[in-house]
Amino acid sequence: MVGMGIGQGTADVVGRRTELDLLGGVLSNLDRGSGVTIRLRGDAGMGKTTLLDWLAAETTAAVIRLTGSESDAQLAYSGLASLMKSMRVLQVEVPSPHDQVLADTVGTGSMHGKLTVAGATLAALAAASEITPLLLLIDDAQWVDEASCSALAFALRRLLDEPVVAIVAERSGTGSISFDNAGFETIELRGLNVDDGIAMLGADTDRGVAQRCVEAAEGSPLALSEIARLLDNDQRAGRTALPVDLPVGNQLIASFVARVNALDEAGKQAMAVVAAAIDTTAGDIHDAVSRFTDGSAGLASGEVAGIVRSTPDSVELTHPLMRTAIRDAVGPSAVRAANAALAQVVADADKRARPTRDELVEIV
Repeated sequence: MVGMGIGQGTADVVGRRTELDLLGGVLSNLDRGSGVTIRLRGDAGMGKTTLLDWLAAETTAAVIRLTGSESDAQLAYSGLASLMKSMRVLQVEVPSPHDQVLADTVGTGSMHGKLTVAGATLAALAAASEITPLLLLIDDAQWVDEASCSALAFALRRLLDEPVVAIVAERSGTGSISFDNAGFETIELRGLNVDDGIAMLGADTDRGVAQRCVEAAEGSPLALSEIARLLDNDQRAGRTALPVDLPVGNQLIASFVARVNALDEAGKQAMAVVAAAIDTTAGDIHDAVSRFTDGSAGLASGEVAGIVRSTPDSVELTHPLMRTAIRDAVGPSAVRAANAALAQVVADADKRARPTRDELVEIV
């Protein structure tokens, strides 16, 4: 499955002046009615998601956001299913024959040829762009199923004269064969420099300390943000030694686990719900969390700890690695309880949607 979000976001970006200028130009061109697809590549923690957040916050276009999931990468057309869910939220009227093809493909599992599905995807995105300029953000694209990537690549290559911009964020060294062969422009994210490191660690950070931290983190914004959480004023100023084990590389997960473990039981259970929620609305997440004692307070504590971020329309993890950290921290029983709560929310919603016996009689 693939997570879906629609709407604006917020993001503070440190450095990345060249990338921001280029992406800002892309948004300007979108406002003037022209599209493009750009692959945003970099190692885990290099700030791809942050740049997508920035784009969502800066644009006035409609935003569709898909996030790949490693556990569902082999489910054919799971990405396309999430795209179509977003289309329904935007009230896009896909031309009838193409709409049926997509409904068959992602609904009943009926088999259509790849070219037929790709053409229907093109028709759906074109129909959306007739309503409003469209910004399609695909995060963790290395985990979007290849069948969906093939259909998307076909469609996006043919929408350059339409107000559709797609930004495909994926880890270096991985990714879709279809996107590889499509010839899309690519931005490779490199590590931050020392000045950027000082901006992340704090303006009072000694330059030599910042240099050592940047080198340890290999310029990773995510690793630097974790280091910044650990350092005290004396360590920043160089008056006392830095911690022996800075949270970089594989130690990032351990740092995230410690952050989750610092929460009380309500907070841990709420984080388990967010980690389990894939392709789930913010309302359903809040509903599931509320089924646990002090669940809402637990969700708030996770936001304060920087594990999740919330808007009126979304509840999401601050980084994909947080999902692994939460599962490691809370244990299988909390994960099972979270899945059960989410399943009950869906079941209750389905029950409410069905007409009662009296309503059926009245309809007849």
